[in-house]
Amino acid sequence: QEKVFFFLDAHWGNHCPLIDELEQIAISGKTAYLAIHDFYNPFDLSMGYDEYQGKKLELDYIKEVLDKVYPEGYAFHYNEKAEGARRGIIYILPV
Repeated sequence: QEKVFFFLDAHWGNHCPLIDELEQIAISGKTAYLAIHDFYNPFDLSMGYDEYQGKKLELDYIKEVLDKVYPEGYAFHYNEKAEGARRGIIYILPV
């Protein structure tokens, strides 16, 4: 199986393609390694994140589709450092 790193960004305003992008990754058959930018980091509340339709971009927001991307399970962690705009990032990989 092909392993692919996906950096997902560009989710703000009136359009949030994040769920659609994850759905496409799920059906691609690729082993996905993900980094999602502008993501809520519960361990460092000083980091910024995006919202869509009043919901934080956080793990609960994408959990259902992550189960499709990683049917065998996944692990995740958040960035510990950020500079400039100080935005959160979540990294997700298969177990």
